[in-house]
Amino acid sequence: MDTLIGNWLPAWKLKPSTKQVHGSKFYFFDCGVARALSSRLPYPPTNEELGPLLETFILQELRAYLAYKSLHYSIYFWKNRYGKEVDFFLENKKGEFIGIEIKSSSRWDKKFNQGFVQLKNEMKKHKIKAYGVFLGKRSIQLDDVSVLPVTTFLKQLWADEII
Repeated sequence: MDTLIGNWLPAWKLKPSTKQVHGSKFYFFDCGVARALSSRLPYPPTNEELGPLLETFILQELRAYLAYKSLHYSIYFWKNRYGKEVDFFLENKKGEFIGIEIKSSSRWDKKFNQGFVQLKNEMKKHKIKAYGVFLGKRSIQLDDVSVLPVTTFLKQLWADEII
């Protein structure tokens, strides 16, 4: 449901019978709303705030892209019972699954790929395109993950190269 204040991002399950390990996540429509509600707007974002702010920004770009392109794909997040997570997860019309992990770090650490490793283990029969988005300056390929700076990710998204 779209309230124009925010939206719920449901957890993705491979099969309806899969045990739900986490409820939906709520994202405000605008990155600044949560900061304004917490009276943090006049202050620079703390390191703890940067991650959720960047996730919210990327989610809203994904939603805008899908709406603009008239693609009716649902966006989910994925989390297993052990706490491994991928921030955004969707399936395109080619039957490909796309996972996107967001980190507000200027360096990409191999441990950031752990959610993708677990996801791929659970979905062995499916192809998963994995993307890391971070605040670094250069794109890198780490294992099967394409790690892209935010601006590069957005350029590739809007050039129809991600989804």
